[in-house]
Amino acid sequence: MKTILENIKSKIEERRKFHENLWWETEPVVTVIDEDTGEPLRDEDGNIVRRDNTDYYEYKGRKSEDNVILRDIVIPAFPEDCDDLSDGYHTFKELYDYRMIYNAVLFNLMAAIEGNPYNVHKSKKHDDGEVCFDGDMFIVQATLTTGQISNHYNLKYWDLFNIPEKEKADKWDGHTPQDAFERLTKFCKNKFYPLQWK
Repeated sequence: MKTILENIKSKIEERRKFHENLWWETEPVVTVIDEDTGEPLRDEDGNIVRRDNTDYYEYKGRKSEDNVILRDIVIPAFPEDCDDLSDGYHTFKELYDYRMIYNAVLFNLMAAIEGNPYNVHKSKKHDDGEVCFDGDMFIVQATLTTGQISNHYNLKYWDLFNIPEKEKADKWDGHTPQDAFERLTKFCKNKFYPLQWK
């Protein structure tokens, strides 16, 4: 990933320098200069010779810098399947799979506690009754002593979560991924574990 980003940065710098070199001459038509005299070239009638400025049209065609960078640099820099992107140690797919299986282990253990005190459950529908992402995903939820957490996973992982199923997930409290991270961190730091885990 670091190599990809460094490559993108280098290409962006090259493009910026390219544009800077065009800024000196950004008129659609320019005067032709006689290379020998350094004066404007004139035709047989004495008129100054002018020509279309190809640099100008190139500049105008690429003036939308953000779109050009995205189209010509960023998108081609990434593999067709982003699952294969790597930080040098793990691919995105590996990290996603790790997160999923760790989450399954945690939720399975929590759901196994007598009385399911953390209200661990899974559902193919959100709290509004709509299926999760066109029916391709499901949601897992738990309510820790520090607040609600949740994740979505592909249906192929459904059976790995040996937890109660609900017709609809509990009402989402609006938490973001960062909120969930902070709630889990606080849960760990304060050791809000049931007696059976101590």
